[in-house]
Amino acid sequence: MEGKALTSDKQQGAAVQLYQRLDAVVCSVFGVYFLALSVVPKNAHSLLKISDIQWGGVFYLVLDATILSFLTIRHISAARAFGIWKLRAPQLIKLSGSWLAAFYPLISLVQTFLERLQSTHYQQPLVQFLEKNTSLSDLLVSTCIVVAIAPLSEELIFRGYLYGVLRQHVGSLKATLITSLLFAGIHQHPSILPGLFLLAVGLSWAYESTGCLLVPILMHSLFNFIGVLAAIL
Repeated sequence: MEGKALTSDKQQGAAVQLYQRLDAVVCSVFGVYFLALSVVPKNAHSLLKISDIQWGGVFYLVLDATILSFLTIRHISAARAFGIWKLRAPQLIKLSGSWLAAFYPLISLVQTFLERLQSTHYQQPLVQFLEKNTSLSDLLVSTCIVVAIAPLSEELIFRGYLYGVLRQHVGSLKATLITSLLFAGIHQHPSILPGLFLLAVGLSWAYESTGCLLVPILMHSLFNFIGVLAAIL
């Protein structure tokens, strides 16, 4: 029994020390970049084009490939680090739906309150694009990117890697706050920052609770899908 306990302790210690100082440096670079992206002024009146959405998807995929390659060459299994196969499909769907249902009303309430307080209704450029674009091919491509590629890419970056590294060095609470602020900030508009911050907190808590990155990925995908449907319909 004592031998098993020692083995368990060693395994837990190895899990805690999954990331090294080099990862902290890489995360710092990511953090500075996302922070700079958050404060860059953006033309609120510029209309989004399908090429902008496509290049955005490609950019995130490149970041994902960079992170996964960085882990692979150091013999770190991404599937194990992110708990990809930890849950079966029924559990995954149930937990993702439950966590999203818990946070979605709060997010909607906060955004509605802020809109009434400011007497304005801000629409993200993507929502404007979906509402005004009549090309079926453009709608299909943009929906695929928004509902599939963006959630997968952003969760791998923000929850999977950044949160994982920060959690090991500064704890789960600070990691949640930092990654949630960066996630909300890169969308570059103050009026939707509180809602996106709450969404990011919910995604982080879901990941912390389940240990499976597929949960926040599916939550994020469902959240975006609801937004796409609302914009199109």
